[in-house]
Amino acid sequence: RKIAYATTRDLGINIHIYDLIEGNEYAVFEKGGCPYSSFFRNITWSPDGTKIAFKGQRSGKQTSEVAIVDARGAQHGHTVRYEAKTLFNVSWNHDGTRILFTQPIASGRMQLFSMNVNGDQAPEVLPGLDARRANIFGVVSPDGKKMLIVSRKPAVEQAKDKAKKK
Repeated sequence: RKIAYATTRDLGINIHIYDLIEGNEYAVFEKGGCPYSSFFRNITWSPDGTKIAFKGQRSGKQTSEVAIVDARGAQHGHTVRYEAKTLFNVSWNHDGTRILFTQPIASGRMQLFSMNVNGDQAPEVLPGLDARRANIFGVVSPDGKKMLIVSRKPAVEQAKDKAKKK
């Protein structure tokens, strides 16, 4: 029924919500008061439609944040859940209790991480995935029983595949 998107119109960057049925629209952050200089793809709705998770970069900072904002507007709640130099691809789990995102691990390979929405625990690498692969994105089915994962083979396997094609 509603879509969320980032725009730079009016008084700077903001996330806007547009109601497809009613035709009305509003900014999530107070006009001229958005703390972010940019938002990245994968602005994502919680399963119950009450919250939005996103990756944003604060004005004047070199790090990115995984943040959650109330869909009615930031005055109803805005929480920064995690901050890091490199983050990608934010999504929710099936019941809205965890957020998934991608970031590099010590080896430089990208991995999926999971973190609790309402806690201060550090994010953890999502268990059960092949750590040799670059696991770049995950989407959980509505019933929570399946997960679609975008993953890339290890460099060694990619090299073998290229050699076979020649």
